[in-house]
Amino acid sequence: MQPHGLYNLTVDYSGTFSRNSRVGLRHGRTAVPLFLLYLKGLNSPQAFELHTAQDAEMHLLQHTDPFNRRAWEMVGCFFQAEGSRALVVALPFTGKPSKLMADMLGVDRALGSQTGIYAIKRFVEHADLIVVPQAAELLSNSQHRRFYEELFGLARELKHYFILVDFPKTAERQAIEHWLKNLECSDAAAYFPWVWKNGRAYPPTPIVAAAYQVNDKEHSIHELPANRPLSGGFVPLLEHTPVRLHELMDMRLNVLHRFPTGEVRIWGGNTLADKLDFDGRFISVRRTLVALRESIQQICEPFVLEPITSDLPQFIQASLHSFFESVRRLFDPDAKDAFVAEVDIVRKHGQDIVQVDVGFNLPYAMDQIRLSLGLEG
Repeated sequence: MQPHGLYNLTVDYSGTFSRNSRVGLRHGRTAVPLFLLYLKGLNSPQAFELHTAQDAEMHLLQHTDPFNRRAWEMVGCFFQAEGSRALVVALPFTGKPSKLMADMLGVDRALGSQTGIYAIKRFVEHADLIVVPQAAELLSNSQHRRFYEELFGLARELKHYFILVDFPKTAERQAIEHWLKNLECSDAAAYFPWVWKNGRAYPPTPIVAAAYQVNDKEHSIHELPANRPLSGGFVPLLEHTPVRLHELMDMRLNVLHRFPTGEVRIWGGNTLADKLDFDGRFISVRRTLVALRESIQQICEPFVLEPITSDLPQFIQASLHSFFESVRRLFDPDAKDAFVAEVDIVRKHGQDIVQVDVGFNLPYAMDQIRLSLGLEG
């Protein structure tokens, strides 16, 4: 049954989560955004699970400070664009210019008490997209880049999240090119320009997050979240010629573009990976690869506790094949062998290890992708 209403997950930042809220291919749920909101007047972080625009509106109405209301408006944009599930982590914000970066980056304390960007460590099982809509409003160009450099580094460490990036509303091409120079991350994608609705301008990532969620529900994670009409009545602040669109995409930007029919669509499906990183440059390939890798690890991990016998590789291989069959739609239908799984017992450093090697062909990927892991008892 689909839950309705507002769920306060962690009033004291130490709450529990239901199994039904977990993300991943094995749970049938992907593209769940985690919004990092910086709010004045908080003494400690709080987290909420939202399912409707009314949920976001309830929070907005609880605040009189325009700064906090603006933050919740951005979350509301996600639901106006037909998003249906999001986590929001509300983080303490002093509002003091001298503490701006310290507030937003936070501190990596013991599990359950992290602040700033490090709060995402707590929610790996429950969200897989990161959205920080206030970053483009609060930070200068240099601060904005440093903030995302830190966030990208954390994403590489966690090997789970995909980050949606937007730029300050007035950012011009030269400033964006400078921002992107020598900055690479296969687990992030950048979107441009801002959007407009009811006389208010908003960064694009809340709307983009909704497009990812709709794409994964109606199609699948292996499809590009692009070139489909966006919902919610948001209009890009800037119009672009075909030549301009090509130039922006060549910069690794994905563009919200209004077509002559009046429809607004996302044009482009590039990550911020190096252009020669063929397994990481497309959003669909990268997100699918990460989701498959996590699922394979989850399937194999319980077998670590099993005694290494001659039958164990067969059990693991059967489990992997069953999973691959359940997600066969993700693989390239034209490939001769959509997926393979080989499991053997090998001897390394005087110890028996179960070696697991898998390979699969994904749409848009140039070659078969191979993953290996060793299970030690």
